[in-house]
Order: sequence, then structure tokens, then C-alpha cells
Amino acid sequence: MLRTGKIKKLLFVSVDKSPHCVQVHYIRNELEKMMDLKNVTIENYVVVDNELVEIDNDIISMSKALAKLKKSM
Repeated sequence: MLRTGKIKKLLFVSVDKSPHCVQVHYIRNELEKMMDLKNVTIENYVVVDNELVEIDNDIISMSKALAKLKKSM
């Protein structure tokens, strides 16, 4: 569907603290490596208490670098 160029917006949504929560959001980076998505708006959200909370891509990237994350805290 993405390759057709008809997709203009892509949302990644997961339940916060679920076993696969962070992994769902990593898919964004993998897709960006495989194809040109500059014309697609991509947003990441987690659900907390039935509310959507937008998560910045920098936060997702930081979650891969646990030592760096520890230093920033």
C-alpha cells in the first residue's frame, strides 16, 4: 500500500508499556530505510488511560540507546 504512493499519513499506535510497544514504533525507521517516505506524514502514539499521547521520533530513537538514556536522566 505504501509503494502505491496513495498513502499520505501513517500512524503507529500501541498501548504504553505493552510487550511490543517500542517495537511497533521501530518499524518507522525500517520503512524509511527501505523506501522514500518524504511525502508521507508519520506519527507515533501510545495509548495511556484511553488517551493518545504523541511520541516524538527522537524519543523512539533514544529508547534504542539505553546507556545514553541513562546519562540523560
